[in-house]
Amino acid sequence: MQTTTSVIFKTLWVPLIALGLTFASSSAKAAGWCESGKPVKFAGLNWESGMLLTDIMQYVLQKGL
Repeated sequence: MQTTTSVIFKTLWVPLIALGLTFASSSAKAAGWCESGKPVKFAGLNWESGMLLTDIMQYVLQKGL
């Protein structure tokens, strides 16, 4: 007797792999944009979590971490 989890996994493994490959290829496309020398624009968000994430992203891009 199969568990519900194993049935769901067997049903969804192909779409999940396809989705993963799609995201992997989209990051390769972004590399060209990043190397073009165009500036990165950050939105001015007005809630604390948005401001924190924006500050973290700016720091990572500036320091190359």
